[in-house]
Amino acid sequence: MRGQRGIALIMVLWSMAIMTLIAMIFSRGVSTDLMLSRYFINQVRASALAEAGIWRAAMMLLDSQQQGSRGARMRLDGTPYRLTADEGRLQVAAQSEAGLIDLNQASPELLHSLIGHYTRDDALTDTIVDAILDWRDGDSIARTHGAEDEDYAAMGLAYGARDGRINSTDELRRIAGVSQDLYGRLLPLVSIFSNQGRVSVRYAPREVLASLPDMTGELADSMVDQREQASYAIMSAMPARARRYIGLLKSPFIRIRSKATVAGVSAGITATIMLKAGPRLPVTIVSWREVLDKDFNPGKPSERP
Repeated sequence: MRGQRGIALIMVLWSMAIMTLIAMIFSRGVSTDLMLSRYFINQVRASALAEAGIWRAAMMLLDSQQQGSRGARMRLDGTPYRLTADEGRLQVAAQSEAGLIDLNQASPELLHSLIGHYTRDDALTDTIVDAILDWRDGDSIARTHGAEDEDYAAMGLAYGARDGRINSTDELRRIAGVSQDLYGRLLPLVSIFSNQGRVSVRYAPREVLASLPDMTGELADSMVDQREQASYAIMSAMPARARRYIGLLKSPFIRIRSKATVAGVSAGITATIMLKAGPRLPVTIVSWREVLDKDFNPGKPSERP
């Protein structure tokens, strides 16, 4: 009798252990579901806040345009601004496309200087520059280090050279020799909207200035410092080759970058606009990318102008 009671007790204990284990697994599953739900909710909130940042920056630009010299102006050299937001952290930056290197208009020398600044590899730089030139020209004749349709086919790719104008900076990642890492580094520095073979000394980011032929990082830093003081005397100290690619240029196109963080979840949008009213909007949107740029992570953003 006692043996039967012992067996019954053991079965009860085993049953309780199994039920406890099932409850723990179920609880953990519910907890995981709740965490995922919370993450996706915060992702949606961050995306909405990032979009709001694009429109707030556009309004700041329109306000600067209307005030003219009477008020503070939002800078167009990529300087980040921290905006107040109840929902989370919000940062925006505006970059005149005139300060970026145009993929369609840049000379081989300018492209070589830009690409080589990051690859530090002459052979790879030659490959990428010739591939860009082959991509944007109208013929099917490959340059010495370039790539045309048959070369892309040999790489097992289902596409060939465009043989025409580059219509999106995203095309850069498809060009022979351009790695994902290099693409990420170049994307904030290149444009298809500048339509000029030079860059504006007023608006060029420090990284663009440093990548010009014969330039140094120290000289680029000095130029940025003097630019903040509205002085361009440093231009006379620039190497002759670099001076060929700068000017006091303007562009109607402005790239806005917005990054929002809600409860530790971040989202980003990059849009290019024209300060010209469209049918339903106060500005004209010419490109829109919902992507979080890894390099857009400024340490101490400026406050709103």
